[in-house]
Amino acid sequence: MYALMILLKCGTYLVFIINFFYHFYLRDKTGNEIDLIVDMGKKLLPIEIKTSRTYSPVFKQNINKWLSLPGNTNKEGIIIYRGNDIIGKNNNIPTVPWYIF
Repeated sequence: MYALMILLKCGTYLVFIINFFYHFYLRDKTGNEIDLIVDMGKKLLPIEIKTSRTYSPVFKQNINKWLSLPGNTNKEGIIIYRGNDIIGKNNNIPTVPWYIF
């Protein structure tokens, strides 16, 4: 298993997130992408990383597309952003501030 280190540039801050999972990046031929897909053994966790301080429902767009692919059994994802609030805490795709990591 590999150590996953993510370097986030959030304004003037550089944040390191380290975890011990396999990780992937996804981009399809039409340009849709998922910034990070973490293999957690029995499931994959898609993560979008946004530099915005303000939440937008558009943030979920690519994760929702990926979750709806035929044969995909995954039901959850995470959006990381520069804001201060947790959006959709009980949702299947919550938006969380970068600093909680």
